[in-house]
Amino acid sequence: MNDARSQAISDLRRQALLTSCPITAGMCARSADDVEAGGPLWTLLEPSAHLGSGSALPLRLTGAAHRLALDGRAPEYAAHLPTCGGDGDVEGAWQALRALAASGALGDEVRRPVQTNEPGRRAALLPAFRAVHRQGARPLRLLEVGASAGLLLRRIDDVPVVARRGCDVNPLDPADPAHRLLLLSFVWPSQVDRFANLQRALDEAATDPLPVDRADAGEWLAAQLAGRRPGRATVVFHSVVWQYLPASTRQAIDLALGEAARRADHDAPLAYVRFEPAGDHAETWLQTWPRGDDRLVATSGFHGQAVELAA
Repeated sequence: MNDARSQAISDLRRQALLTSCPITAGMCARSADDVEAGGPLWTLLEPSAHLGSGSALPLRLTGAAHRLALDGRAPEYAAHLPTCGGDGDVEGAWQALRALAASGALGDEVRRPVQTNEPGRRAALLPAFRAVHRQGARPLRLLEVGASAGLLLRRIDDVPVVARRGCDVNPLDPADPAHRLLLLSFVWPSQVDRFANLQRALDEAATDPLPVDRADAGEWLAAQLAGRRPGRATVVFHSVVWQYLPASTRQAIDLALGEAARRADHDAPLAYVRFEPAGDHAETWLQTWPRGDDRLVATSGFHGQAVELAA
């Protein structure tokens, strides 16, 4: 068995353990067995398996199948997905997924990168935003890396915000049906409430969109952080983005932040907020300048649920 296949099996099994959705967990666990046996799931995933763990192949798979079900192109699979009004039967869903993989209908969809915009993560980011405002009593200027459709830039109501802007290599329009379908497809299909919350957030954003620039995050951030912005606290943030960025972009982000940190002062402070996976949970970290301190603010689930403030 080659390394790519072994890694795909490992990633599928790990996702099955980390997932709180019975359908997604069941599809990943059974897909791992099928890949190991050389079944149709391996035929489907093999062309993308060389991309490695950073490509989130299990989520590409489950998102692709969910997308076809939501779009009416996989009715047998949709019959078992609660987000499609289905019965939630895991074994029935697996039989339909395996047949869907064997049909070739998933090939193009699996090659699409994972892209999410989870409005629930706002609950895990807000404690950091509040802390930045408390430190200097300055209104916030929000800059989001990997902003997708810009949903997390919205409804930051309990701290004053004077500017909001994001960037993404593939910005999504919340009013575009194809873009909405893409985001909705990466919601786990047992989580009907989360699915409905995303639908509502997209509906709201469609009537009042925020600017999300199509740009490499490193180049964009360097331009946004050039010069000083006195009288406000500039907050750079991202959520479950870091693992998807190429090394060159990560380095450019670090460089842009380092240069801006040297210019930061009490009248124009800078903050860096990260909500990223840490094993079986997510952590929100906050680094501020000119103080330069970096601290854990909160832990939570991957979608911003069950937020616990750090001591």
